[in-house]
Order: sequence, then structure tokens, then C-alpha cells
Amino acid sequence: MVHIRIDKKKVLLLGSYLDVCHTHASRLKMALSHIKHLYPIQASAFVNLKDDEVSYLELLISRFSKLQDVIGFEIFPILIDLSQGEMKGSSFLDVLNQMEKLEILPSAKVWIDMRELRNHLTHEYPEHPDFMANNCNQAIQTAQELLQYWKELQEKAQKIKEEWTRQLS
Repeated sequence: MVHIRIDKKKVLLLGSYLDVCHTHASRLKMALSHIKHLYPIQASAFVNLKDDEVSYLELLISRFSKLQDVIGFEIFPILIDLSQGEMKGSSFLDVLNQMEKLEILPSAKVWIDMRELRNHLTHEYPEHPDFMANNCNQAIQTAQELLQYWKELQEKAQKIKEEWTRQLS
């Protein structure tokens, strides 16, 4: 059995990141509710979006990116630390594979695909409305998947946090 040394700061940090993700998820849901009438977005309609529709699409892209970043780069490493001890010198792919082994992440490949979409979304190509419309359609669909995953992860992470809080008390 592996002895895991965890300090209270790590457990408190997890709680803080869970709160941040809750905010990102709430804003992401709000953006989705305001643009659901656009889905699926056609390239011809994309160039004629109203200012508020563009704003909600930007909010969707921003919160999708932020939620995925905090989960992947902050919460995943802490959950690994709390579950098995620190993974020093690990690549992000190693972290994803470990999360999959711990059955906290259903698929490292799906996460990588989400990450790739996130990278595409952060670049604007106004001269290619077909590309932008396609990316936005993927973002709308994938954001819903990310929110569902967040709901499941939040429950697991909260249980891990509560367990460690009891042990550290």
C-alpha cells in the first residue's frame, strides 16, 4: 500500500477549484440557454448574428475553455495526488491516462478531442464562416457533454475532498 502525504492546503485548494468550476459551469449553462435557438448554426446565419448572440457565443467559448482548463490542469492533478500520491514529472497525457485508470475520467481520448476543439475555438476566422459555424456547432454539443462530465466529476471530487477533510481533522 502506498502512503500518501497530503496537507490541508491541497484539500482546501480542491474545494476552491470546485467553486471556480461551479461558476464556469453556471455561466456556460446560461450561454447555452441563450443560444439554443441558433443550433445548428448555418454559415449564412453566422455572418448575420445579432450582437447579443455573438456575446453569448463568446461567453460559451470562454467558459467552455476555462472550465476545461481548471478541470484538466488543476483538479485532475489534485485528485491524483489525493488518490495515489503525486505524479512528478508527468506529462498532461500521463495525467489523463491516470485519471482514466482511476475511473474518474471515462476516456482520455475524448478529453484530448475536447482540448483540440477548445484550441480551435480560441482562434477566429471571420473569412471562413463555414469553419466558424461548424466549430460553434461542435462547441454547443461538446459543452453539453462537458457539463454532464462536470456534474459527475463534481460528485466524485466532493466525496474525495470530504474523505480527506475527515482524515485531516
